[in-house]
Amino acid sequence: MRTRAPALQDPACGEDVDFCLPSIAPASLEYLPADHAPNAALANVLLVPALKTGSPFVFKLSGDGNWVQGDTQQLFRTRNRYRDTAVSPDHTKIYIATDSHGQPRTATGRGPGPRPACWTTPGSILEFSLTVPAVPAVPAAGG
Repeated sequence: MRTRAPALQDPACGEDVDFCLPSIAPASLEYLPADHAPNAALANVLLVPALKTGSPFVFKLSGDGNWVQGDTQQLFRTRNRYRDTAVSPDHTKIYIATDSHGQPRTATGRGPGPRPACWTTPGSILEFSLTVPAVPAVPAAGG
């Protein structure tokens, strides 16, 4: 039997409570040091791929690296579940491993997303240029 903390339940989720819990389902994390960063927005950050959203997120660290500061940046979104990341030696590209099974959230964050047959590239390694787009930031947890 599974139980849920009542404070985390959203009645709007109905039976899809697993997809509505306030988590991106982080799958791994990659540290990008300030040295050789492609731009200041990607210096001294954590790069976190998300299983539920099909997005990599950037968490900017404080100067001493002890805490996350500011808002979280979502780099982009695709119809995949991201399992792991790697960064090229020159920090200009990221490689992302996609999941071959499971189910992401919809773009609205409510309910299950497309089935694996509808995914863009299940079970693949994808290459992306490492840039920060001009998109709205995701508010940091607790702030």
